[in-house]
Amino acid sequence: SPKHQYECLAILNGSKPGMGEAGQDAYVWHNLFARATLAGERGFYIDSGSWHPQKASNTWFFDRCLGWSGVCVEPIRENWMKLQQHRSCM
Repeated sequence: SPKHQYECLAILNGSKPGMGEAGQDAYVWHNLFARATLAGERGFYIDSGSWHPQKASNTWFFDRCLGWSGVCVEPIRENWMKLQQHRSCM
């Protein structure tokens, strides 16, 4: 989305390490899924213990930047409500 365009482009071009705590999302994308994504393929993710829609998220990049669909599992109701508002995951 235009709201997140800067962050998405920074992760795609490698100038930002990603949204995950240790940049796991960017590492996985660059090393496993970049070629397929650039060829137009879309993936699917499962996020267990999602916590926050964006902070320290290993799947925000795939959801918001790449348009992947996915499932977010979050047991804390308040966090689940935030996910429903700001993410496309089920």
